Amino acid sequence: MKPLIISLIIAVTFTFSFSANAKNAGYYNFQMIGFYYSKKTNEYIIVAHSTDMTTSRLSFDRDNVHVLLETKDGKRGTLIDRNDITIVSIGDFIYKGAEKHTLFRFNMVIDNSGSIDNKSVAVIENILTSFMQKIPLAFEAQIIKFSEKIQLKSGFIKDKNKLTGHINKRFDGGKTSLHDSIAFGLDELKSSSDNVYFKFMVVFTDGCDNSSKKYKDPNKFIPKVQNDCKKNNIPIFVVGVTDNVNQSLLKQITQNIGLYEHVNNFNHIDLNEAFTTIANLISDTFIFKIPAVGPAFNDLQVIYLVKKKLSGKTATIQDFVIGN
Repeated sequence: MKPLIISLIIAVTFTFSFSANAKNAGYYNFQMIGFYYSKKTNEYIIVAHSTDMTTSRLSFDRDNVHVLLETKDGKRGTLIDRNDITIVSIGDFIYKGAEKHTLFRFNMVIDNSGSIDNKSVAVIENILTSFMQKIPLAFEAQIIKFSEKIQLKSGFIKDKNKLTGHINKRFDGGKTSLHDSIAFGLDELKSSSDNVYFKFMVVFTDGCDNSSKKYKDPNKFIPKVQNDCKKNNIPIFVVGVTDNVNQSLLKQITQNIGLYEHVNNFNHIDLNEAFTTIANLISDTFIFKIPAVGPAFNDLQVIYLVKKKLSGKTATIQDFVIGN
C-alpha cells in the first residue's frame, strides 16, 4: 500500500496533517492516521482522528456504527454489525485503572539549549508538566532532553510523576543539536514494540540547529524525518518559540505528518494553548478494530463506516480507501 498524505485545517492558526495508508476519502468526519492488519487477531485496525464535532469523543454515536468492506472490483460484502466491532477513544481512558492499558506511545523531545534563560525554563517546565497531566492514562511516554547532545533519555514509562520529574530535571545549556535529537526520538519510537498502534512525537524548541553531527545537513535531515513518519505512521507535533527557530524547516518536517505551531515568546497563555490543542487532538483519536471477514486483504479497496437509518438503509459516515 502506498501512503497517502491528507491535510486538515483544525482552526484558523492550526494545520494538522497525517500520513495514512489510504487514498482520499469522500467523507471527512475522520482523518486516518494509520491502517494495520493483525494476523494474530485477524482484524483490520484503523487509527483515526475526529475532524467534526459530531464525531468528537463526547458526541459520536458509537452504538450506531457498522462496517462494509468493498473489494477492488467494486463488490461489497455483508454488513459487519456493531457488536462485532471494537471502537475506543483514547480520551475515554481517564478513569482509575486505565493505566493498565497501553493505546498510545509517544516521546517528548525538549530543547534545553543555553538560549533559554531560567525564567523561560520555568515557564516551559510548568507548561509541559500541565500537558502531561492532561494526557489520558492508557499510554507510555519517554522524555528526551537535549542541548548540544542528548542530556537525558528515559525509558517508555507510564508513571506521570516520574515523567514530570524528568521534565523538571535541569542541565547546563549549550548549543542546539535539534536535527540529531529529533532523528534519535524517531528511532526510539520506531524500535519500540509494535503492540501499540498510535505513536507520535512532541517537540519543543526555541532555536535553530547548530551542533548536530549525523544530520547536520537539512537536505539529509528533512527526508529522513518525512520518510520515517510516513512509513511508520508517526505524526510529529512541534511547538517553536521565538523568531530564532527555523520555521521553514519545522513546517517541512510536519507538513504532511503532524502539526507545527509557532509562539512568539515564552508567554504562558500562548504556550498553554498550543499544548492544549495537541492534548485535545490526542483525546479525540479513535481506534477501530474490524474483523477481517469476506475479501482477502490484497483485494480490499474501501472500508466504509456506516450508520443504519430508520428505513433500514445505511448512510456512510466515513470511507477509508485502502487499496491502490
